[in-house]
Amino acid sequence: MKTCDAIAFFGNATATAEAAGISPSAVSQWGDLVPPATAAILEKLTNGALIFDPSAYRKRNGRLWALAKEGNCHAKPALSMGQEAAA
Repeated sequence: MKTCDAIAFFGNATATAEAAGISPSAVSQWGDLVPPATAAILEKLTNGALIFDPSAYRKRNGRLWALAKEGNCHAKPALSMGQEAAA
């Protein structure tokens, strides 16, 4: 999951941090990709609107780690509370 997609979905880094249960300064340190554990949490919180793709990460010492491929951000704007996504 690209950091820019997560931030675009939630509207800003502070809202992204609040959703993930972390500090805004942690979000500012993410780099190109949301850390794998946080990406998995955000995928569940957004009911799949944000997608955690393990293949976007390399493995290092058996753990998902750094950026494995680059690409553009593909996020759609966040929905307001009570709004439903169009099919």
